[in-house]
Amino acid sequence: MRSKMVGPGIEIADLDGPVAPLIYRSPAGGTELVAASSGRLTRWDAESGRPTGNFQVPENASIDTFELTALVLPDGQVRIAAGDEDGLCLWDGASGRLLANAVGDDQIFQVAGEVTGGGRAQLVGTGVAGLHMWDPVTGAPLSPPLEHVGDVVAVTIAKLRGGPSLIVTGDYEGVRRWQGDLWSRRSAQRSTLLTSTC
Repeated sequence: MRSKMVGPGIEIADLDGPVAPLIYRSPAGGTELVAASSGRLTRWDAESGRPTGNFQVPENASIDTFELTALVLPDGQVRIAAGDEDGLCLWDGASGRLLANAVGDDQIFQVAGEVTGGGRAQLVGTGVAGLHMWDPVTGAPLSPPLEHVGDVVAVTIAKLRGGPSLIVTGDYEGVRRWQGDLWSRRSAQRSTLLTSTC
């Protein structure tokens, strides 16, 4: 892998494409850049473009590249997460150690993370079987997949003003809103869709 100046920017080359980049602010205040391609994750210095380390490769790394997400936990730890053909992959953002490999037994298209209104961190992901929820510390599932109407292709989660979190998924028919703290209230088994908009 190499980097070089190209016009006003820096080009990072020699990765097997397609490449999914992720840039985020670390708890220490620095800017981190992680690039994923063909099952491999590499960390770069965001300003110089210099590679600074590799993440542990999953045992059955997918040849496809899925989007990455970064989540800073309340204690300052960082988790990097991605879905692949077999489930969730989760890394420690500081050491690059693989913490969870193919959790969920489902093809995961997109993963998002947030600290919920109750102060607990969670990861959510879209899969063929529905909406998944995981503990970002261990990678363990927080509930069985929640059934989704239509093929869910995108997900985001955010903490609302005043407390609760909201999960929003998108499919080919519309947008669906979910209560973000479902699992923490022991209601994952009786979870319900809040609103459907087509």
